[in-house]
Amino acid sequence: MDGTRVVSAAGEHEETGHWAGFSLNVESESSQGRGKQMFRLTQLLTGVLVLAFLFMLRPQVLGGTASYVTVQQSDLEPLLYQYDLAIVRQHAKYQVGELVAVETLAGPYFGRILDQEGEIFQIRFVAGAEPVAVSQEYLLGRIWFNIGDFGRSLTGSILEAFKLSA
Repeated sequence: MDGTRVVSAAGEHEETGHWAGFSLNVESESSQGRGKQMFRLTQLLTGVLVLAFLFMLRPQVLGGTASYVTVQQSDLEPLLYQYDLAIVRQHAKYQVGELVAVETLAGPYFGRILDQEGEIFQIRFVAGAEPVAVSQEYLLGRIWFNIGDFGRSLTGSILEAFKLSA
């Protein structure tokens, strides 16, 4: 292998070798150091995102406090729109006036807490309707944040995957 040392216009040293018609450029040690730093930074950011998922966004079925709920009702506008994907988190205590997701026989549904006596909440699911008594064990959590209209594409993809109609 024939190796020669070349100085580029930027003053960095590169080593060029020729072997069987192919050229090989080896970057200087400072460039390699920057590459290692970027790799370490990428590893650190990946680790931070994994930890954030494990502690903040992990679903309840995996032992976390978050639930992912597609909004099915349209009477929550302008706060939530039908087919928004809402991420809700469980809490030890809830307050009157909070909007919460509740596990019902028809699936998750959103309602507003009107009153509380111990672990029993009076929740109104539809504006103008009578409140319903719900035990705290059925509360999925209060809204943490939502991703607008993402639930429509998610629901549509699931229906299409199983060849179901909406």
